[in-house]
Amino acid sequence: MSIAEYRGIASGEVAILGNGPSLMQQIPMLGDVDTIGINASLQHHPSKWHCAMDQESLIQLPEMKYEADVLFTTNLLYRLPKTNTKQVSMPTRHMDIGWSKDLTDCIYSGKATIWFALQIAAWLGYQDIYLMGFDLSGKRVGGHLREDQDIPHSAIKRQLELMGYLRGLIDTNYIKQRVYICTLDNPCVTIPKVVWQHREFTKTGVYEPAIDVDITITRRPSRMGGGVRFCEL
Repeated sequence: MSIAEYRGIASGEVAILGNGPSLMQQIPMLGDVDTIGINASLQHHPSKWHCAMDQESLIQLPEMKYEADVLFTTNLLYRLPKTNTKQVSMPTRHMDIGWSKDLTDCIYSGKATIWFALQIAAWLGYQDIYLMGFDLSGKRVGGHLREDQDIPHSAIKRQLELMGYLRGLIDTNYIKQRVYICTLDNPCVTIPKVVWQHREFTKTGVYEPAIDVDITITRRPSRMGGGVRFCEL
C-alpha cells in the first residue's frame, strides 16, 4: 500500500491514543470519535489507524485484543501482525527533527511514536487532534512492551521538546491543524489542555480557560540538536 492513497481521506476530530497510565480512564469518554492507536493501545481500544515504529511493537501485536485496519510503519521491513491489516511503510528520518507535509517523500520519527502519529493524522486530513494517554509520567500501562516501568527522563525531555517545536509550527501557521492535550496533569505547557467531554480549555499557565482562545503566541526560536529549529519551552 502507498501512503499517497491516504492523503486527505478523513476530516474533523481524531484522538491519538498514547500508552500512559491515564489512557484507561480516558477510553470510556471517547465515544465514536476516530482514533489513531500507537504501540500497545490496541490492547485496550480498537483503532482503524495504528502507528508503530519498531519491530518489538509488531511482535507483540498478535496478542492484542483488537486489530487495526491500517498499520503505518517506518521504512524497515516488518512482519505483519494480522493477515487483514494493511501495512503502509514510509521513508523515515530518525536523526532529524522536523515535520513532513509530504509523507511520500519522508516522515520524521522524532524518536517518539506520538510524533510519527501526529504527522499521520495531519496527512489523513484531520483538523483537530487530541492527545490521550499522553502522561509523560508514571508507569506504563499493562500490555506495553515495558509494562510497569517508569517513563525515563530522557524520553520526557525529548517529547516536551517535540511539543515545543509543534507549538512553533502552529504559531507560524506552518501547519493548520489544532492540537490539544487531554491528559490534564501532563507537564507540557506549550500545547493547550482541554477537558475532552466539553472541549473546554483548562488553565495551563499559557492559556486562559476559554473555548475561543486563539492559540497563537510569539516565541523566540532557538536551535537544538543538528541545527534544527525548535521553539523554547
